[in-house]
Amino acid sequence: MGKHLVKHLLSLGYHVISLVRNHVNTEDKSKAIDTSDRHHIVVGDLANSPEIPFDVDIVFHLAGQIVLPQTTDEDFSSKNKNATEGLIGSLGRLDVNRVINLSTTSIYGAVVNGAAFEHMPPREPNAYATSKYKSEQVLSQFDKGISLTHVRTPGIIGSGANPNLISNLVALASAGLPVELSNLQTDFNNVVHVSDVCSFLSHLLDRKPIIGCDSVNLASSKPITINNMAKLIIEHYGNRSSVMVKSSSVAPYIIDIEKLRKIYNFEPLTVSQAIARFLDELHDSK
Repeated sequence: MGKHLVKHLLSLGYHVISLVRNHVNTEDKSKAIDTSDRHHIVVGDLANSPEIPFDVDIVFHLAGQIVLPQTTDEDFSSKNKNATEGLIGSLGRLDVNRVINLSTTSIYGAVVNGAAFEHMPPREPNAYATSKYKSEQVLSQFDKGISLTHVRTPGIIGSGANPNLISNLVALASAGLPVELSNLQTDFNNVVHVSDVCSFLSHLLDRKPIIGCDSVNLASSKPITINNMAKLIIEHYGNRSSVMVKSSSVAPYIIDIEKLRKIYNFEPLTVSQAIARFLDELHDSK
């Protein structure tokens, strides 16, 4: 996500400072995103509250432990907590006006009314979601007069996407393997394309900073059924896969984006557009 946002912000004329941990990866990424005199790289671990030798007006907090098969509950708890506490340590030394925190819609946990709204408290969230919600709380309690926005996203798709439902389905369909899904007739919009994330984050910079903190869901518009979502992916690969129904104890839900539209004046891609763009990107990269 970070390299996409850096490239996007540079294209809009912003000066960008990237904090990265690994110097070898830093060199690779800096070449990939066309580093210029408007892009400076600081190598350091956010958990250790690194010194940032530049003036900073706005901070995008993208750091955190992603969901991987080998990741433990303790990894989520400690790494996301340490990264956020380290950020606060760095913020204490910077004259920052605004912080935009990339969070997750999974914090809602077990949604019982069929839709996830920003005002809903978490209900039985998993370890990853709990760690992200605690990070939101820690940042919200930081008292330095900053404007704070928590942007809650579902699985992000696009070039280099971390594993999520859509990327996993695409991997199965591209190999002609069966796809297992539940709740096939339920509406689905739990996905967002990385281009929408970048566009919305930069869109926030064009708006007057809020006073205090706020949370907003960022997901795709115009939900389609899970069955149609699977068909969209499978048909892209020539109908070689079949959809197998599996049971699930988790109640499905859509992500409400009315606040995104009405308060933040942002219209995201539709579910079909987001997935089609992802599939086209994968095809073009071959």
